[in-house]
Amino acid sequence: MVTTSTNLTTNRYIGHAEPVSLIGIHTMEAPEDAATAENVANYFKNPAVQASAHWCVDDNSRVRCVDDADSAWAMPPTNNYSLNIEIAGYASQTAAEWSDTYSKAALDIAALCAAEWCLKYGIPVRHLTDAQIANKEKGFAGHIDVNRVFHASDHTDPGANFPWPYFLGLVNGHLALLKGKPVTAPTAQSGKPNCTALQKAVRTTQDNAWGTNTDKNCSAVYEATDYYGNKFPFDVVFAQYVVGTQQDGAWGPNSKSALRATVANMQEALHAMGFPPGFIDGVWGANTDKAYKAARAACHI
Repeated sequence: MVTTSTNLTTNRYIGHAEPVSLIGIHTMEAPEDAATAENVANYFKNPAVQASAHWCVDDNSRVRCVDDADSAWAMPPTNNYSLNIEIAGYASQTAAEWSDTYSKAALDIAALCAAEWCLKYGIPVRHLTDAQIANKEKGFAGHIDVNRVFHASDHTDPGANFPWPYFLGLVNGHLALLKGKPVTAPTAQSGKPNCTALQKAVRTTQDNAWGTNTDKNCSAVYEATDYYGNKFPFDVVFAQYVVGTQQDGAWGPNSKSALRATVANMQEALHAMGFPPGFIDGVWGANTDKAYKAARAACHI
């Protein structure tokens, strides 16, 4: 249960000088406690602080500090076109610390805030490169990313270990639900469901016929997902082709990120076909596997 409250600060600029195009992600540099969002929101109300954000988030609540229509004092020089989320925790957190129960809950609430903005402002769910940040393209960036480009402060949050693929997968899940794609029980199929969207997600011929190539590529995605469990029987180059990343035989961060996006796209396609895979999070779990097998069987009709 997420508690939403409002505690507005005067530490902000009225309006935006440019159209909103950037979602900034920050850590509060504050303890992972149940009331951290509320405490930091109160801190932002102090005029001497000279800082603020649109949302403060912890593991059970989000506190609105600045209205979307106004600019927070969060991430110069992007304040006039960015919306910003402060997440309880520290930039120094390890990957393991970002995956604990508290952080996962906080990331999920932050993802909800971000998904609402993606829908409202047409912002794509992507972690921007330095060149894209410099060009003011739409997407997501951490304070550390913006500072690397513009050198406007010494902040390094949300840190080198922030789980961008996992977080953006959560954003995609919330965005799908906000778009009216809730998880529902499978409906009775009338004839063969359309599987072209799923075929597009796994880079195979979009002819609405499941066929050998679709089955092979979907299976490759499943096996590639299993790489997170240190199993990877499929050829790396082939899996990279399936998820649409550089086919260099080295399964690194780019391949993992592309994989998560591919799985999220498959999950959305399965929703549209009437087979709910569960939460759209870019992770191939038991529910996604069940929905995939059901859809495969239906498309073989």
